[in-house]
Amino acid sequence: MVYCTMEVEGGARLQTDLAEAGKPVWGTQGDFSTNQPLPTVKVKLYAETSGLLSLDSGKELGRVILNPTCTGNRQPEWYKLQTSKNVPDDLQLQLTLRMEKPNNLKHCGYLYALGRTAFRKWIRRYICLIQVCCFCYIHV
Repeated sequence: MVYCTMEVEGGARLQTDLAEAGKPVWGTQGDFSTNQPLPTVKVKLYAETSGLLSLDSGKELGRVILNPTCTGNRQPEWYKLQTSKNVPDDLQLQLTLRMEKPNNLKHCGYLYALGRTAFRKWIRRYICLIQVCCFCYIHV
């Protein structure tokens, strides 16, 4: 029996129901709220350990760390898991990630940026353009 956990950096952890290891399929939806424009989502796959002396709730089989964006693909995608040392197989999970955009966020995405004082090198950065009032915008 296997199950998954989902967590957004520092938030609550959600756990799926148990499924058979031969054909694990879940229809679980995890709703999270965060203040981060580029949150980190951690999804871990566990195998249930059955034993009297098992202290852990399960053995970790693999994990994947994702950074969804508002403009990202909303179709199901296959993600390769970083497997633990004792797992010989390559594991993949099919996940659908959707991040809703706030009303005052007008545009977001990656671009190469250079700052005068803080960002002194040309580096690919994630920039958000936020509308504060009718004609006033700030970028984060």
